[in-house]
Amino acid sequence: MNIGKQRGGASKSAKRGSTPKSAHSARRANRHTPTQAAFTKWCTDICTLSDGAGTLRGLSSLGPINNISDLLIPAAGASPQAVLAAEQLVHLIEGWRYAAAATSAMLNHANGQALHLAYYAELRAAMSLFAWSGIRVKRNGFYYLDSKGLRQAVSPQKTHDAVWGLWNQWVHRSDAKRLFNEQIKLLPSVNLGHVLSSVQYVNASATLASWGLDLWDPSRDHFARNNASYEAGLAAKPLLPMTTPDAQLILDIWRLFLSDGTSLAFDAALINYIVADAVPKLISQSQAAEKPTFNEQLNDVAISIAANTGASEFDILRRLNHTAYPSVPFALAAASATNVGNVVCRGFFLLRMAMSASKMSISAATNTAAKQWMENWLSHAGIWSPTAAVALFDLEEDYRIAVDEFTLNPPYPQSFWDAANVSRSARLARPDACIAWGLVA
Repeated sequence: MNIGKQRGGASKSAKRGSTPKSAHSARRANRHTPTQAAFTKWCTDICTLSDGAGTLRGLSSLGPINNISDLLIPAAGASPQAVLAAEQLVHLIEGWRYAAAATSAMLNHANGQALHLAYYAELRAAMSLFAWSGIRVKRNGFYYLDSKGLRQAVSPQKTHDAVWGLWNQWVHRSDAKRLFNEQIKLLPSVNLGHVLSSVQYVNASATLASWGLDLWDPSRDHFARNNASYEAGLAAKPLLPMTTPDAQLILDIWRLFLSDGTSLAFDAALINYIVADAVPKLISQSQAAEKPTFNEQLNDVAISIAANTGASEFDILRRLNHTAYPSVPFALAAASATNVGNVVCRGFFLLRMAMSASKMSISAATNTAAKQWMENWLSHAGIWSPTAAVALFDLEEDYRIAVDEFTLNPPYPQSFWDAANVSRSARLARPDACIAWGLVA
C-alpha cells in the first residue's frame, strides 16, 4: 500500500484542479439532454404544427387487404402518411393487448404486473392518438405531418419522456377537445360538449389530462413499474387477500365497455359521472332563497341541454341516471394516486378515446382496407372467426352474459377459477374483444 502518498493529502488530479470523472459524465449527458425549456418548446411546436388530415389521407391508401396475410402497408415505398395511419391502428390494438394482459393479471391477483401492463396500455393509447393527430413517436424516427400533409422531421427524444411531454400539450389541441366533446354521447343528438355547456365549471382538457397522469408525471410511475418489474417486493410485504372491491372493479370496468345501444356504456356513464359531480356544485351556487334538491337541479340541467340540442327533455332525463352506471372507475381514474386500480382505469379510458378516434378515421376512409385488416386481426387474436355464425356486433352478447353471470364469492381469486366461473373468467380476461363491437362492427 502506498500510504505515504495518501498522507500527502489530495491526489494529483485534485491538486491540479481537474474535474472529477462523474462531473465529466454529467456534462457529456447534458450535451444530449435538452433543457426543460427546450423540451417544452419541442413538444409545443409539434402539437401546434402537426395536422391529422394527412394521417386520414394515409388511411385511404392502406392495403389492399384480400387475405389475412396481406400487409396493412406496402412492403416498400409506404408514404409517411400511410405509415402513421397504420401505426394509429397498430398502437391501438397493442394497447388493448396490454389492457387484456393487465386484466388477466388482476384476475390472478398479480397487481404489480397489472400496473406495469396498464401503463403500457396508456402509452400505446397515447401514441395512437398522436398518430391520429399527425404525430409519430418512434425512437430515431420522430416526425409530424404539417397542414399540407408533408413529413417534417424533428430531433429524437427518449420515447417515454416524449410521450408524457407531448401529452401535456396535446390535450389542449382543438382536435383533442373535439374528440372528447363530440364523440362521447348521451344520445345521438346530445354529446358531452352539450352537457358541459350546461355545467360550465367542468374543464374537459383537465379531465382528459388527469387520465394521462401516469404519462406526464413519470417519476412516480417509473418507480412503481420498476418495483413491479425488478424488485422482490413480496419478500417484505404480507400476502394480503384479494378483496370484494378488487373483484368488483374488474366487473365495473367491463360494464363500461359493453354495448349501450349505439355506443359503449362508457360514454353515457362518463357523462352521468360528470353531471352527478356537477349538480351539488350547481346547488351550492344557486341564489334561490330555498336551495333546489338534487333532482330539481338535475331537471334544470336537462332543460338546458334540451334547449341547446332540441332533444327530448324526457329522453335526456331518462339517460341521466347515475345510479345505472358504475362510478368507481371514473373516481379512480380522476385521482392522483398511481395504485393499480388508478392506472388500470386510466389505461382503459385512454384506450376508449383512441378507439373513438380510430372509428372516426375508419368511417371516413375512402376504402375498406383498414376495416378489413381489423377484422383479420380479430381472427388472428382468436376473438372472432369470419366462418362463425356470429356477427361481429352480436359477439358482445357472450361477454355480457359472462359479466352478468359472474359470481363474486370469496375467497378470491380462487373462486374465479372454480367450475361455475372459469369459463366466465376466460372471457373477462379478453377486454380487447370490445374492438369487435366498439370499433369494427
